[in-house]
Amino acid sequence: MSAGFQVSSNQSSGDYTGSVREFDIAVGNADRLAVGDVVVLTGTANATTGIAGVGKASQSARIAGVISSFAPNIANESFNDATGLAASTAGTAFVVIDKNVLFEVESNSTLAITDVGLNADAVVTAATQTGGLTISNMVLAASTKNTTNTLHFKIHKLLLGATSKVFGDRAVVSIAGSLLQGDQTGV
Repeated sequence: MSAGFQVSSNQSSGDYTGSVREFDIAVGNADRLAVGDVVVLTGTANATTGIAGVGKASQSARIAGVISSFAPNIANESFNDATGLAASTAGTAFVVIDKNVLFEVESNSTLAITDVGLNADAVVTAATQTGGLTISNMVLAASTKNTTNTLHFKIHKLLLGATSKVFGDRAVVSIAGSLLQGDQTGV
């Protein structure tokens, strides 16, 4: 089981307060989203609030960050799924955008010690709902590892897999390619 990209620590040994930004999720969002999912800017904003929109990331595209939580839907009293948002449901996501935040994540295949320092994309898959929780199924795409600066994440450290207990089946990563950096073209 993956659970996506989980906040681990910060490269500066501090916490990550202030590195979370609020984003809109439009009712037209076609994908179930979960805490730990990687998202991109959609190029639109909420017409009422002006808050930028996000949606599920795509391979080899600059990302906005990783979902850390969702605002509860007070109007519909929808408190039964705080870790996710159903498809075709409007909402608000709080997204970790800080490139100094470190995440722990499962890899889709075993990484070698020589892969530390390389970049890799996320395997962008749909979240699933189990009981009252939505679980991210996103993992690190080991096959994409390269020096390319547009890949989603930088590999910092290898760990034992959560269930496999194989060294290199889990990694510590940071955001490598973000749409929110300077010198990027708009969406």
